[in-house]
Amino acid sequence: MGPLTNERTIGGLHVTVEQFPADEAFPLGVRLLQIAAPILPDIVEILIMGGGPDAKVDLSRVTEVLTTLVAQAQPDEFMKLVKQLTAMTMVIDREAKPEPLKYELSNATEFNDAFAGRLAAMLQVVAFAAEVNYKDFFSAALRSAAVTKSTPDESKTANPSG
Repeated sequence: MGPLTNERTIGGLHVTVEQFPADEAFPLGVRLLQIAAPILPDIVEILIMGGGPDAKVDLSRVTEVLTTLVAQAQPDEFMKLVKQLTAMTMVIDREAKPEPLKYELSNATEFNDAFAGRLAAMLQVVAFAAEVNYKDFFSAALRSAAVTKSTPDESKTANPSG
């Protein structure tokens, strides 16, 4: 079985995202968790409360969370993450004239051409790429954190026999 590929139309662009290989996805996922720590409650709401593995993620809510993240991140670091997240993404502008235009987002020039004047669409495409690549990763990490948090710390529990 090869990598999962998902498609969606966002802001007039037909977007295709292919999952990263595991050895690329994991380090980037860990970095994203480190950066996203201040907005983890919002991520929990989107990924866990959103309704199960087949539920569609509300992209407008994801865009809100990403906007919060952007406000906290250094611009250069954020742009580096955006390009890493969209490295396995292709968009087709079907509304382009005289014919549709295809952009491979791993190419810096094509990335810039695809999103010139479409920054909101860029954030939505980033959110979609994160969903395709990390929905299970973030859900598992957050569930693990929730279980750890709900388990009493044995060192603070009174010992009834002692």
